[in-house]
Amino acid sequence: MACEGCKMASSGGFKEMQTIQAGMALSWSVLFFLLVLFLLLGFFVWAMHMASQQAQQIHRSKGHLS
Repeated sequence: MACEGCKMASSGGFKEMQTIQAGMALSWSVLFFLLVLFLLLGFFVWAMHMASQQAQQIHRSKGHLS
């Protein structure tokens, strides 16, 4: 006494569950890839910022010496 959508989902059984699990695994892998990508980009931006600050400090200290 289920609706047609529920009947079809339950008739798939184990194969349907595997499809759902594979889809969720793909979703998590994409999210993990994006996380790693943004962490790497963040690290490079931070490193460039620190290098820029260090260069400014060196430039300022040389300006005061002359």
